[in-house]
Amino acid sequence: MALSAKELDQVRRSWNNLQKDINNRGLTAALKKSEISAWKTATLGHFAQVRAGLKQTEAEARRFSKSIQNALKPAYVMLGGYTGMYLAGTLGREAIGASAERQREYFRQRMGDIPQNEQDQIFARSQQLSQKYPSVNITDIMEMARTARNTMGSTDRGLQVLDRMVQGFVTLQSAKGLDAATSELTGLMKGLDNLGTNSNGAKGVKNVNDLIDAFIKAAQIEGNDFDVGSMWSFARRSRIAGPGLSPEFLATIAPAMIQDMGADGAGTALAMAYKAFVIGANDGASKGNIAEQQRLGLRTGEGKGNLVDSDLFGTNPYAWVKKNLIPALQKDGVDINNDTEVAKAVAQLSRNSSATGFLTRMITQQQQNDRLIALYQRAMGTDAADTAKDQDPFVGWKGFQESLRNLSAAVGESVMPVIVPGLNGLANTINSFAALVQAQDPRVLGGAGILGAGIAAYGGWKVATGIYGLITAGVALNEAAAALTAAAVAQGGSGVAAGGAGAAAGGAARRWGIGAAMTNPWTLMALVGSAAAWKFIRDTSAANGAESRKPPPRYYSQGADQDRDNYHRLYGGIQFEGGMHRVGIGAAPPPNGGAIPGVDTAKAAGDQMKDALSPVGKPTVDVSALHEAIALAERFLALVRQAGAAAAAANSAADAQMRRAHTDFGVSP
Repeated sequence: MALSAKELDQVRRSWNNLQKDINNRGLTAALKKSEISAWKTATLGHFAQVRAGLKQTEAEARRFSKSIQNALKPAYVMLGGYTGMYLAGTLGREAIGASAERQREYFRQRMGDIPQNEQDQIFARSQQLSQKYPSVNITDIMEMARTARNTMGSTDRGLQVLDRMVQGFVTLQSAKGLDAATSELTGLMKGLDNLGTNSNGAKGVKNVNDLIDAFIKAAQIEGNDFDVGSMWSFARRSRIAGPGLSPEFLATIAPAMIQDMGADGAGTALAMAYKAFVIGANDGASKGNIAEQQRLGLRTGEGKGNLVDSDLFGTNPYAWVKKNLIPALQKDGVDINNDTEVAKAVAQLSRNSSATGFLTRMITQQQQNDRLIALYQRAMGTDAADTAKDQDPFVGWKGFQESLRNLSAAVGESVMPVIVPGLNGLANTINSFAALVQAQDPRVLGGAGILGAGIAAYGGWKVATGIYGLITAGVALNEAAAALTAAAVAQGGSGVAAGGAGAAAGGAARRWGIGAAMTNPWTLMALVGSAAAWKFIRDTSAANGAESRKPPPRYYSQGADQDRDNYHRLYGGIQFEGGMHRVGIGAAPPPNGGAIPGVDTAKAAGDQMKDALSPVGKPTVDVSALHEAIALAERFLALVRQAGAAAAAANSAADAQMRRAHTDFGVSP
């Protein structure tokens, strides 16, 4: 307990008071131990309570001090007490991370075989764009420039679309949140490359810039639900139909289709419609489908013929539907405003459900498509990037963060030539050490042997202390058992016999202790080798053998209801007299003639009840038993009152004794 000198004096005085009290009352040895144990418990409890109070006071003092520190933090910050160290630490960490990312981008450009002069052009243009749009750091712009170069075929053509890509990224930060990543723009560029819109010199550059602006407008209208990078999936799924699509269709109808059907579904449906109508493939249109197209005037010529305005279908299927399919259906008597009639009529034109579903949506959702096209065209597009940092606080905050990353990358570039060789040297050292271990070098094995010996010695010491603890714990438990037995005999308890063998056992426990007797090996051998022990083993083995030789039980049914009740009793552990009998004992006893115990008794009781309830009988009431019961009840109440008075007196005496027994004899102040 780490008591002070003053507290030790209090404990000594309390101990002396306890000894005087014990000697004055002449207690037995067992009660002396009880008194000492109670004093020990009270004393330790008092000092434990004192220590708990001190700890609570210390915790409150710490909480108060922390509250004062938190209250003064704003003043420290205004005075520069925290900001200087925080900025220094943050700048150091960001310098390492940002510079490492910058160096990795340099290496990626070298792996892509980009000449050094083109790398310099990319870095210079990225630096200019990052200053113009601070929410995008230089390294991210360099990554977008590398993607643009790969898509457009050269660094010069890639830099011509880089401005629009950066503007689109800034706009996505505001339209979809700051988590908008360059991966969406990368997916868009891959999709445009797959569709072939990036070819033909200056025209390809214009198409790419216009489509970037168009998809940014769709994202501004649709928000987080629209993924600009889904153009990559749409282009791959459209297959043969994709390369012929016009920029007008891709800028207006394609985003609406992707939003409605998903990128994969829209691309697949477009490919199937192209095969069924433009090509007339057998897997998309059967002979009956071709005949229906010819009947409506959508196909002309011998055999399969040719689709009317097939070039228009290949460049803009939506324009073809409005120019040719809708008038043909109306001429055939189909109500265009009835979605069911439209779906039924279009289903006759192709055996492919994706193709017919694509055309049906274009007819039934014509108003929704026109509305979305109008919304897309009125959106700001990439022009919003110039004002985003001034009107969107989050974009402004992102600009502050990315400017710090640019500064950190510039600062960290000076230390990369030192850090990278150091990391490589450390890695080589570790690998060399691993090689020595693998080769079982004596120098390494000697050090490992010393370390292993130390670990083994420590483990052996822990095991030895554990075994010693178990042994000492067992001796202590035996001594405690002997003390309890002796106390019980001294008090004359009912659990220990007062005379005969019980008294002798109690005396032996008082003199020698059960623990000493049980730790004697000769005593243990005598117990195990006694005749009573071997007789118990023999009888138990014989009983088990006889039980195992009995035949298995056979069940005799007593009817559905009785069988159910028997099972409930069986699994509930309730005894019952059912139909379970050993095989070979005999058949099930008949349910009458006294075979089932209690049946005759119950029958006799029923006859008596029948006679008692008969209207002819004359009941005779004997009230003497009632008078006797009343007298017994009154006597019982008197005894209860006497017992209550005695219990109250005993309770008062026990309470006084408990208060005396648990006193600490002056330890508490």
